Amino acid sequence: GYLREYYRYGISEDTFIKELKRVKSPSAIFITSLMTYWYPGVFRAIDISKKIHPDIPIVLGGIYATLCREHANRFSNADLIIDCRDDSIEDQIINILDELGIPYDRKIKKKNPYPAFNLLYGLDYICIQTSTGCPFRCSYCASPYLFPKLIRRDPEEVFEEILYWNREYGIRDFAFYDDALLFDFERHLFQILKSVIDKGLNIRFHTPNALHIRWIDRDVAELMYLSGFKTIRLGLESIDDNFHRRMDKKVSEEEFKSSVVALREAGFKRDQIGTYIMTGLPDQDINSIIESIQIAGSIGTTPYLSEYSPLPHTPLWKRAVEVSPWDLTQEPLFHNNTLIPCWDEEKKKAFSKIKTISLKFRQR
Repeated sequence: GYLREYYRYGISEDTFIKELKRVKSPSAIFITSLMTYWYPGVFRAIDISKKIHPDIPIVLGGIYATLCREHANRFSNADLIIDCRDDSIEDQIINILDELGIPYDRKIKKKNPYPAFNLLYGLDYICIQTSTGCPFRCSYCASPYLFPKLIRRDPEEVFEEILYWNREYGIRDFAFYDDALLFDFERHLFQILKSVIDKGLNIRFHTPNALHIRWIDRDVAELMYLSGFKTIRLGLESIDDNFHRRMDKKVSEEEFKSSVVALREAGFKRDQIGTYIMTGLPDQDINSIIESIQIAGSIGTTPYLSEYSPLPHTPLWKRAVEVSPWDLTQEPLFHNNTLIPCWDEEKKKAFSKIKTISLKFRQR
């Protein structure tokens, strides 16, 4: 076996059980899933739900359930599983309710209902998605499988959601989780940010999911600064042109440097601009990682390491399975990026050096 300590995200089991017991007679319980290797927490949530509400159907959806459908079918103990790739997931849910004979208010069937963040305790920020999907087809990313088409919400509708959370709950911090937030900027994000500025909203935006670098010019950077962006994360991945030719075709070194100049001239400080550098990829060159960190840190950004997690249904999956010492196909726990599952022991020894170099820039 392989013993390792790990963290479980979210509320405590005691709180979860207490909240479940407050709902006396639910019609159905819907459970989502995120990272493939977080499935033990999902299974535990299902088991607890069945113990407290034994006769209530459990419906499982989300990323793990879609990428590892066979594993979820065999082991999750859910009664039904939703494939999140379907364009009409709302229709799927409605059909399930009809199939189970569960009555519901027909008025709830509207496009993009707001997530029920108001049910959370200590609500102090909101996650926002203005779109699903991505125009890029990166070899290491599952977005094209999960969301085959780029679908964007109406900019006015997104602004109304931001305004709702700000006015009704006093929320000032909003984190964008789009895969391609800046795509077609003039017709999409520009409209949202212009409304924010026109309304004089005193709010802060954050981009933990990374921005595509080639779409950041002086005008974009200035509007981002004026509208309240505070946390910028750039998806550089590597400074190596060979890497981008093989993996994503997203950005060149010149485009990266130009975008950083635009952001700094707009007013953003070094500690606000983080650059993601990928590590742990199959066949990745250690020296190119170190060079990427050094260049990202030397031109006015803070480098952040982004460890690769091998994912089914991605172009890189086959090679990941070939080089990994772990059985990635049978056990999603081995997708965990902290294992660096696609590097051999010699490369793993170099990882501490890589982390040290990155940390030096972050401590400046």
